[in-house]
Amino acid sequence: MLQQILDDMYIDPEVLAELSEEQTQVLYYKMREEQIRRYMEWSEREEKKPQSPSKKKSHKKINWKHGADGDIWVWVMGDHRNDRPYEELLENSRRLEANRLAEEELRIQRQQQEEQEKKLRAEEEAKRKRLKEEEDRLAKVRRDLEQKRRKAEEAAIYASLKEANLAKEQEKRLEQQRREAERKGKELREKEIALKAAREKRANEYAKSQEDLKRQVSQRTEDLYMSASEVRADQVRMAENEKDKVEQIWQVQLRKIKLADKERARVAKRARDEVRKSRCNSQDMDGLKLDELLKKNAKINKTSSNASLSKKPTCRADVISWYKNDQFPKGAGIKKGSKIPEVWFHGCINRTEAGTLLKDKRSGSFLVRLSEKVWGYALSYKDDSRVKHFLIDATGVNYQFFGTDQISHTSLGELVKYHKERPITFTGQEILTDSCGQSTSPPDYQELM
Repeated sequence: MLQQILDDMYIDPEVLAELSEEQTQVLYYKMREEQIRRYMEWSEREEKKPQSPSKKKSHKKINWKHGADGDIWVWVMGDHRNDRPYEELLENSRRLEANRLAEEELRIQRQQQEEQEKKLRAEEEAKRKRLKEEEDRLAKVRRDLEQKRRKAEEAAIYASLKEANLAKEQEKRLEQQRREAERKGKELREKEIALKAAREKRANEYAKSQEDLKRQVSQRTEDLYMSASEVRADQVRMAENEKDKVEQIWQVQLRKIKLADKERARVAKRARDEVRKSRCNSQDMDGLKLDELLKKNAKINKTSSNASLSKKPTCRADVISWYKNDQFPKGAGIKKGSKIPEVWFHGCINRTEAGTLLKDKRSGSFLVRLSEKVWGYALSYKDDSRVKHFLIDATGVNYQFFGTDQISHTSLGELVKYHKERPITFTGQEILTDSCGQSTSPPDYQELM
């Protein structure tokens, strides 16, 4: 299995979840070694390859402008003698923005005044039109009265006394109507004069309001500038305060990152020490380098009776069938010379169920269960504070803990017996002491037998 992982440079997430912390770090260490080995081989092949002819050079090029000193000319904003200071640029920007806002307010006020003036002119034009119509009507009335008066005078010459009196009364009425028309005409002229005076007054007031608006724009520009300056000062203070807060948060995070880096370095060092110590204590792999180890593992895998197995089990039924057909005939988990399962042997149970069985047990208690994730077993071990799980690779002819290059055992019982005297890992010092048996009836391994 290890050889397959190193060949693919990939491990299934479900299998990775089954590994203990030490096994995971060791696996990462070995995968890194394999990456370095592949890179070195690739580098050697690349050096041996003949150099290809250089590509045709492109005629495109960049011509840099040079200064008086002969070096590439570089302009940094603010360094030139003609550059204005940054604060001055900001101040000018604030003034321009304040002036723009004031001009916008002035434009809106002017638009409102123009609309009002347009409305007043329309009303004045309507009044002038009505006065003109009234004046025309009065002129017509005067002309009609004048014609009637003349006709009355002519008729008075030939009429009798009675008719003369009637004509005189009629003339008197006409005179009254004429005077009334003159009075109305005088009122119309007075109204026209008043309209003209009001128009002139309104023009003067409009000119004065325009001057007031200009003064207001200047004052408003200054007010907006001062307001923008205060906002800018507040922003600068807030930015400085925020910078201090960010700096404090960064310092806290930096300390956490350093502590995490130290912890990762410690775990990685433990993994390297574990690999070195396990190699030194290995009986049949002493002194082998990584490439030699991989060749040896490949040779073992070729002689394995499980060479036809897939990378991982597809379901629980596959695992049970594999145990019945391959492992049970080898006596895996069975007492030697009998058909009775070992006390520590359990069936196809998961991590949670194993943890429940070991929960109230004392430190050093253990059990071996059939794994659903790999072709092999998992040894669950009760530590002082938690339950650890170690995968046992059974894809070869022998049994050994996954990925640690530990001693290869001919049987599952030999592996358990060996680690009752020697620790599983040198850093954890896991010595197997008490076997954890069954807690239910029928036992969980019944479906295997």
